[in-house]
Amino acid sequence: MRDNYVDSYRLPPEEYVHRRHYIDAVLQGERQRFETRLPTKDGSIRFAEVTYIPHIGEYGDVLGYFTLYQDITERRKAEQALQETNENLEQRVRERTHALSVVNKELRKENTIRALMEDELRQAKSDAEAANFGKTRFLAAASHDLLQPLNAARLFTSALAQQSHSEATNQLVENLDGSLKAAEELITAILDISKLDAGALEPSLTHFSLEGLFQTLDTEFSALAKGKDLRFDTVSCKQVVYSDQALLRRVMQNFLSNAMRYTGSGRVLLGARRVGNQLRLEVWDTGVGIPENKLLEVFEEFKRIDNPKHSQVKGLGLGLAITDRIARMLGHQLNVRSWPSRGTVFSITLPLGDPSKAQKQRPEKRGWIRSKGLNGIKVLVIDNEPKILEGMSALLNGWSCEVVTVLSAAEALHQLQVQQWIPDIVLADYHLGETDTGIMALKELATLDGQDEGAEYFSPAVVITADRTDEVRDEIEAAGAQLLTKPVKPAALRAMINKIIATIRAEKE
Repeated sequence: MRDNYVDSYRLPPEEYVHRRHYIDAVLQGERQRFETRLPTKDGSIRFAEVTYIPHIGEYGDVLGYFTLYQDITERRKAEQALQETNENLEQRVRERTHALSVVNKELRKENTIRALMEDELRQAKSDAEAANFGKTRFLAAASHDLLQPLNAARLFTSALAQQSHSEATNQLVENLDGSLKAAEELITAILDISKLDAGALEPSLTHFSLEGLFQTLDTEFSALAKGKDLRFDTVSCKQVVYSDQALLRRVMQNFLSNAMRYTGSGRVLLGARRVGNQLRLEVWDTGVGIPENKLLEVFEEFKRIDNPKHSQVKGLGLGLAITDRIARMLGHQLNVRSWPSRGTVFSITLPLGDPSKAQKQRPEKRGWIRSKGLNGIKVLVIDNEPKILEGMSALLNGWSCEVVTVLSAAEALHQLQVQQWIPDIVLADYHLGETDTGIMALKELATLDGQDEGAEYFSPAVVITADRTDEVRDEIEAAGAQLLTKPVKPAALRAMINKIIATIRAEKE
């Protein structure tokens, strides 16, 4: 590198000016150090560290100075590179900081928007829940008014059917009863779906044996199967499961009703199959079947499969929709398999229960078997609707009952006192006015002769209502009365009265 330097040269004037104070200082005996650029032959840039060392004479005077040059070009280049890197890094940090600031600002903006949207969603959810609850309350309140005329109409048609008529008139009565029944099923199903969607039904999960449920279903559907010339078999099952008894029964009733409805000939089978620690309840039929691409549609409201064989069957398309909602509420799994023109199997899978926690079922009293009928049974009917009273009177008289109908408990006490007549059983509507209820009426009638001393409510009694809420059910149960929902099915009413009277007779015997 030495050859590239200019070895001897006079300092240019500007360089001398730059070094003047260093020269003055070294001539005063002070060592000096500084950096400068070196002149080169090829014009390249080189840097040197210059050191001035004073030359001290024998007597301490400064005779001159020595000059040392050290090439520091590489060090300076490294420093410059480092400085540039630092400057670039700082610039990148500034740019990244700015970018992060922009992103943070956008995030804060998005968070604000999200918070506003969440508030709106919460408000919308609250409004929807309030609307749903309001709809449920409206339907529950309106159900009484909706079902009252249907209830009266079915009572009249049932009373009319008990009389002798021509074949044409009998057919008209049968058609009328079928139309009323369809309207009743539609209203009841809509109310049930509304309550399920609104979460108004709370499941009561218990450990129980399926033996009683299967026996009840077998008895209930054997007559229907016989009427359609179908073979109905029930495979006995005593397994204990964990579910809601009433809701599970509703599911199985819908399965069996569906099977009976769509099976023109052949067989319907009710059974159970264990799957690990769960139990699968199944209903098989040999009906028309469902195409594979339509299987999921059967659980939709008012959905009927577009099939000529299906169109010949009457139905509202709500039973399986209700079943689907009940299963989801209970956490049970529904499944359907089908083979067109060969049959279908509907199933529900539920957890096994603990046998040690299962309640033992009470056997039916034998008095039910020894029932002597309703001839001469004294029935007091309390309802604030005159048409209901007329229809109930016509129906009960057709069963050879002695009937007294009144609009209120006060009228009942007056009529019974005047006629010196004590009822064997009371049929009371739950809603008797704005504030009066059938439970209140039973409480007022508890003072009648023949009642146990200290009895709080008249017994035996049946309370009839269109209100299917748990609160009303519990209130009726607490009063020791039986619950019957509207519209009243004459067969169900007769069976209930017959059972109550038969139980009383068995206890007296």
